[in-house]
Amino acid sequence: MKGQFIAVEGLGGSGKTSVLDRMEAQLQQANVPYIRTREPGGTFAAEYLRKLCREGIPDNPGKLDPMTVALLFNAARAENIKDVIKPALQAGKVVLCDRFCDSTFAFQQEAGLKQLLNIHLAAHGDFFPDLTFLLDGDPAIFQKRITPEEMARDQFDSMAMDKLNTARLNFVNLTKYRIHDGSYVLVNAEVNQDQVYAQVLPGLMSVIDFMKKRPKTGV
Repeated sequence: MKGQFIAVEGLGGSGKTSVLDRMEAQLQQANVPYIRTREPGGTFAAEYLRKLCREGIPDNPGKLDPMTVALLFNAARAENIKDVIKPALQAGKVVLCDRFCDSTFAFQQEAGLKQLLNIHLAAHGDFFPDLTFLLDGDPAIFQKRITPEEMARDQFDSMAMDKLNTARLNFVNLTKYRIHDGSYVLVNAEVNQDQVYAQVLPGLMSVIDFMKKRPKTGV
């Protein structure tokens, strides 16, 4: 009895945490089994790699090459998939994930999208979310929502505006060209939280309906 894998993607400040909190509450209300994880992260090793990816190497004045960062993200992803995501899906749960491979494809695209996709396929096989919500909007609006403390400890939140605009375009292009077979929902995240969630809810309710209608096993 396979579960459903949902990823929520977007730039920093797009409101992913708020959306995931409300999705989690909706699943609880519907009595649908689920877990929540994040990328990079989800396991002890992956959380260690998260700190390295997002904060950089201590006392190292230079930034890591995009390919180096992509490989670190994929290493963390391998841990999360093996120890958290796949076991939950095999147990018939919904998996809510804050970011997944599309963030790597969008932020590290200097390394080459084809190469990044090949790394994903080599490391994780044809494993992608069943449904991805992309919270889209103007990076300048999103940056105003990020606290100075968050900006200081996250090199992606504090990226130059031209790089954030490029990452946004990369995200949107992923939804257009369907780099993988999963479904996408493009969400206008410049509006208030209620309006954002109203765009997410129909897709989530489809997942809940699917989970409710699955044949029960072991009876």
